[in-house]
Amino acid sequence: MWALLVICSLVAFTWSTEADLCQKCICKNEHLDCSFLALENHFNDTEWANTSHTVISFDHNNIIHLKAFPELPVTKLSITHNMIVKIDPSCFKELENLTELDLGHNHLTSEQLVPAVFQGHYAPETYEPLRNLRVLKLSANALHTLDADLFEHMPQLEHLSLDSNPLRIIDRQTIIALTSISFLKVLDLSSTSLKVFPPHLLHTPRFLEALNLSSNLFTSPPESLEDSHFLKQLYLD
Repeated sequence: MWALLVICSLVAFTWSTEADLCQKCICKNEHLDCSFLALENHFNDTEWANTSHTVISFDHNNIIHLKAFPELPVTKLSITHNMIVKIDPSCFKELENLTELDLGHNHLTSEQLVPAVFQGHYAPETYEPLRNLRVLKLSANALHTLDADLFEHMPQLEHLSLDSNPLRIIDRQTIIALTSISFLKVLDLSSTSLKVFPPHLLHTPRFLEALNLSSNLFTSPPESLEDSHFLKQLYLD
């Protein structure tokens, strides 16, 4: 009898927590859309309990400080057009299925965007990886350089968007960061006020297929483009 009561209670709790989220946000199939709600943070752990959504959006809110997420099945997470200036260490550690993360159109600075933000669980073969993350979008933030070790927890990263950041130059530590991405296929550096493209930057990323350098300040195509191995798409206007 007690076992039956416990099971019934768990079922009721699971249903109520997910129903509560769907009262606050829009639920449509696997998508939980919490955009345009003037939220200052995502939900606490009990509110998240037992959610089954794999696509979650917190776009166009008022989040300034992004705190760590609990264990969730999410594969795509979008938190764009907020006011994020700080992200807690290991913020995405429990999102082990995460493949795509969009933090575009926030106020992230180079000083605040550090490797610890992306720390995952311990793994013997790689350093605390977010092992499934393949797409990272950091468009339209306040990044003027990148920490040299920024991507050390992303062994499978393939797509990186840095467009519309005030880079102006690609300095040494940014070069180290970019060339550390072993499987990079898509790199967007459009609208970053670049005048010069570093020599040999494209020699290391052997799998790069698409490069966007449009809306920059080049007076002629960078000579270092010749160093690319498998580039199929180049945007220069």
